[in-house]
Amino acid sequence: MSPVDLVTAIQEAVPQLLALGRSLAWSTIPDCCLFIVSEIIDEPTNAHQRRRLNKRLNDAKQPLPLADLAPALHQLHGNLHDINLFIYRATREATIVDIRYYSRSSLTPAYRAQVATLPPMLHVKIATPPWLTQAQPLPKFDINWERRVTWARLRTWWFWRVSFPQVS
Repeated sequence: MSPVDLVTAIQEAVPQLLALGRSLAWSTIPDCCLFIVSEIIDEPTNAHQRRRLNKRLNDAKQPLPLADLAPALHQLHGNLHDINLFIYRATREATIVDIRYYSRSSLTPAYRAQVATLPPMLHVKIATPPWLTQAQPLPKFDINWERRVTWARLRTWWFWRVSFPQVS
């Protein structure tokens, strides 16, 4: 996959991401998209700490159109192993898509040699709230749940309290 094909592949994957978000969330998700780029870093932290760190780092970034991020993606192209598109935030005006990438330099040397000739993988993903993990079928949720920290903590606490009551 060439650097030009990478940007084209991301442009083609965005409608799939928006359709997935609309099927899972009750929030309004506009077609107008802006993008931010984040690196996936291996850290020995739990999911809550990673979400907090990602939120803090991403809030400091300026969302840009994909065309403006193309030079940065071209520079990263040779070191990309995995690309994940997430809906970071949806407002009335625009949907902010987080392009998270996992670099080949983060891989073990043996595995890096195995995948050296393979093109980067591209995935579209939606972060689901932890209090809905065991619900069947999955009910619709607010796509911006990760940004509403207090509400997410309260719902998670309530989920664990109801699902796993303390035995007396």
